[in-house]
Amino acid sequence: MKLVEAACVETGYVEALAAGVMDELTETSSQAKRSPALDTSNRDEWGRFLSDYNQRLRKGVSEELGPGFASIEVKRAGLAPERLHVNHVRKSIIERKLYALLVSPLLGSGRWDGIRVPRGGLLGELCGYPYMPATLDLFTRELKYIGVASTLWEIHAHLWLQQTRAWGGGSRAAVLFIDATNKPLWTDFFSQSAFVDLRGRVMPALELVCFHSGYGVPLWMLTESGHAPLVKVVPGLLDRLRDMLGADVGRIVVIDAEANSIPFLKGLEQGLTPRAWVTRLKPQWLEGKRIFNRTNYRTYRDGDRVRMGLCDFNDPEQKGATFRARVIELERRSKGTITYLGASTLLDEREWNPAEVADLYFERWPKQEAKFRAVNQAVGFKDVHGYGKQLVDNISVITELDQLGQRIRNLEQGLEQKTIEQARRAEELQEQQKLLRRQERRLETVTRQLDKRMSGGQRITPKLQRVAKEQRSLAACVRKTSALSVRRQKMLERVGALRARHQAELAERQEQKQRLAARRKIYKHDTELDSLFSLLKVGLVQLVAYVLKEYLGDARMEPVTFLERVATLPAGLRTTPEFELVTFLYNRRDPEVMKLLVDHCHAINARRLRTRSGRRLRLQVDPAPLPRVPPPRQRRVNTGDRFARGPAE
Repeated sequence: MKLVEAACVETGYVEALAAGVMDELTETSSQAKRSPALDTSNRDEWGRFLSDYNQRLRKGVSEELGPGFASIEVKRAGLAPERLHVNHVRKSIIERKLYALLVSPLLGSGRWDGIRVPRGGLLGELCGYPYMPATLDLFTRELKYIGVASTLWEIHAHLWLQQTRAWGGGSRAAVLFIDATNKPLWTDFFSQSAFVDLRGRVMPALELVCFHSGYGVPLWMLTESGHAPLVKVVPGLLDRLRDMLGADVGRIVVIDAEANSIPFLKGLEQGLTPRAWVTRLKPQWLEGKRIFNRTNYRTYRDGDRVRMGLCDFNDPEQKGATFRARVIELERRSKGTITYLGASTLLDEREWNPAEVADLYFERWPKQEAKFRAVNQAVGFKDVHGYGKQLVDNISVITELDQLGQRIRNLEQGLEQKTIEQARRAEELQEQQKLLRRQERRLETVTRQLDKRMSGGQRITPKLQRVAKEQRSLAACVRKTSALSVRRQKMLERVGALRARHQAELAERQEQKQRLAARRKIYKHDTELDSLFSLLKVGLVQLVAYVLKEYLGDARMEPVTFLERVATLPAGLRTTPEFELVTFLYNRRDPEVMKLLVDHCHAINARRLRTRSGRRLRLQVDPAPLPRVPPPRQRRVNTGDRFARGPAE
């Protein structure tokens, strides 16, 4: 950890964060209004708190959320900056406390549990003073109240972006990887939710929109309560990142398949700051599409082949308009499948061939996805910090209620029309049935008269011919009226069934509206403290990466491996007025790590690194002990019969 401390001093990381806290305190004090009167209730004559003082934090009978869990916006309303402890200490104290928070995850679970156990005494060795958990807890709460997280992320982005440029150049300097990760939030309250991959279900969660440089360095992470759709939040966040850094960054945006939105991709290309993009295309996007101007297949990784073409996609914002993009076809010959990648036409084919564009996308895994895993394994990135909640309008429920209200009004109007139509058709059917009965009675009378005359053998007279003709006409009318009556009966039944369905759906929608009305308000989780701890965790892992790259010859080692196998090595520390001499005891069980230290001790000492005390750091490793002498093959004492009794006994 002395190497991490030296990296912190060399980069000026914690010093820059402390300067940002001081600037934020100055700005908060200058903008503060008149401070409220100091609450001296429930105290004795010497100003000491009485037992009734804690009653103010007790939750009322009708309250769902206690005062201790109130939102940070509510608590900031009564904030008096001049009464904060952090406002009356030196910058060196703020820097030391920030460094204590930075290294505290190494002592426990990332919160204060590790500091409470006896290992918490090591905090004094790591940061210079063995702070009590309550002290650091108060310090973080005060940082939360003044809202320093966004300022510290800006400082973090500035510092590591400059360091990234020093690590390399070329095309990767213009790349910006964008993705979102989330962490589950365990609460019994109805809170803003998102789909959590870790749990495989939708549940209350915090989502982090993350920006990584082309070299895999985390630059900025914005924490949101609930789901943050990338296609909606990324354009505004890119502008904020540009204003934050004072220069354009991310000329080539690499994003996951969640970016499959033509308005979003077109906005990247045609915005005030045109940006190229690379993403993965969903297969259904290319169904029925023609890919033209294809290049020849070229060999790619592991026997795969890749080629590039152009494709026109429909633009939903303009009727009949199209949006042209490059399509990279990656043929997985071992699997027999094709993966489709999309790229902006701003990427010139002569400069970016299909293999290089595919590399841009697939490098997102080692340079971004692997970073999420590395931070989580090393310092518990998925832990949620802070309990404050705020009751806000549930926008999705309000939108659904508006749509549901419109649907209910349409159903009521349709039900009213169907009721009127049903009554009208019932009346028409009744009149038709009356007419049918009259016609049937007249037909029966005419048929009876005709049969009577024909049975008597009368001569067919003109009168009898008229009766027979009337019979045939009446029979045709009866058939026609009967068929019309059947049709009207079926129509009436159809209208009745449709009215019943409308009535059932109306009852269901009204019940759904009552259920949703109870969820019109939703709890929004405070993210200020969680964003602050995310910064410190990412900062610690980035300092470890700096040590591995700069001091240990770019060793292939995960941060969690460094913290478990290198940072915990036993060593002796001897301090002189000028040097801090660290002597590592040779660890016989881990010769690989010892060889790594031995190989780079001379180079590290040549850099003349300084620690936070101002002394120079010098490292050395004890020589490896001589190999153990194997025992003799024949033992002088036979231990097999040591406790056996002899014959005389």
